[in-house]
Amino acid sequence: MTKSIYILILLLCSLFISAQSDYWQQHVEYKINAQLDTSTHIIKAECGIQYFNNSPDTLDRIYFHLWANAFSNKTSSFADQALKMGMTDYYFADDSELGGYQEITVALSSEEGELQLIYLDDQKEIAYVPIKGGVPPGQEICLIFYYELQIPNYFARLGKSNNLYNMVAWYPKPAVYDRDGWHAMPYLDLGEFYSEFGSFDVSLSLPANYVVGATGQLQTASELTFLKEKMAETSIHLEQLNESIKKGLYTPEKRETPASSTTMKTIRYTAEQVHDFAWFADKKFYVVGDEIALASGKKVETYVMFTEL
Repeated sequence: MTKSIYILILLLCSLFISAQSDYWQQHVEYKINAQLDTSTHIIKAECGIQYFNNSPDTLDRIYFHLWANAFSNKTSSFADQALKMGMTDYYFADDSELGGYQEITVALSSEEGELQLIYLDDQKEIAYVPIKGGVPPGQEICLIFYYELQIPNYFARLGKSNNLYNMVAWYPKPAVYDRDGWHAMPYLDLGEFYSEFGSFDVSLSLPANYVVGATGQLQTASELTFLKEKMAETSIHLEQLNESIKKGLYTPEKRETPASSTTMKTIRYTAEQVHDFAWFADKKFYVVGDEIALASGKKVETYVMFTEL
């Protein structure tokens, strides 16, 4: 191998190492306490967001997605896309079926008072919080959002359908900041999945007879017991179903929807290095669970939840 080829290889290696060392990615840590009122379909929540600035830039503001506001009117980017795709349910929906943030404020964790939340347009899907003095490289800031969210009917990912709650895009979320700057984008039926990775610590309060499936690891022992009871009930129902099918006696089941329990429960989930947190709840969920062993040897508990047999 000639000397010139050696030099070329060394040059390419140094460029590769330099490119790797210049890479950075922001990090976010969430702590959310939320309560679901199933009579009004409103979530009241406190959402603490620890934002780590790993970029080489001082950030004088942080942009946030308030995507639930995509369902607050008929002129949002989601509404336009849905109509172009022939999804007319939203266009013809009654105003009572819409939803979004009813109230939302933001403050510093140091209790220095309420901060400004400046919206980019009338849709109120994207807003930024000006940061006095900025967030320097290598530093972090903690912001706390207090909000009430009216859950819309189910049209695309987020929403309620009968007694089922599909809770996606249900909390304020920092837009991605990378070498190209801020990526603040509206909510769409197809799109907007570019998000910062981080950790979540989420506590949900809701009527005790709701079955919940969520991102991450369930940390509440009593809820694990509750899920095991549901799994045992589901196993019995499946055995009975199989017997009915064998005998040719199967008919679709008809189940009454139970009233929401007057007793509330609070369940907690944690998740690490994920870019979103979603949860689903229904009083009629059947539950099937299992444990999956990954190639690393780590074991992960998994659940399948469904409403009909």
